[in-house]
Amino acid sequence: MERVEINKIIDRYFEGETSLQEEKRLRTYFNSEKVTPELEPYKAMFAFYENESKKSTSVEIPAEKKVSKKHAYKWTAIATVLIILAGYGVFKTNTTGVEQEKIANHDLAVQQTQDLLYMLTDAISTGQQQIDYLNEFSKTKNKILK
Repeated sequence: MERVEINKIIDRYFEGETSLQEEKRLRTYFNSEKVTPELEPYKAMFAFYENESKKSTSVEIPAEKKVSKKHAYKWTAIATVLIILAGYGVFKTNTTGVEQEKIANHDLAVQQTQDLLYMLTDAISTGQQQIDYLNEFSKTKNKILK
């Protein structure tokens, strides 16, 4: 009767469906001297697991630094300010020659401002997409590590 039960538990073990109690029962069975000849190959496997579980390592694995959302938003704000300043600088250098001639065409100035704002919007959108990608990567990594 025990042999049939052990066979069923082994099948469930390899399917990943056993409970901790059943796995403990398997370890106890294979550490005993009452192992049937047909299950003898599994005895070495469970002995290996038992020996490896007793080993310890002195290598310390450093904990990963988590980037909080607060820091992500902070860096997004800094990047936005830098983009605005860069856009202002580009606009200022592009219009210095025009300013000297006194901008007569108001529509041209409005068009240049709109173009600059579109460039700024695209840059901010790209930065936000990258932050979203990093957040998704972090979530996936945390799921895997748990």
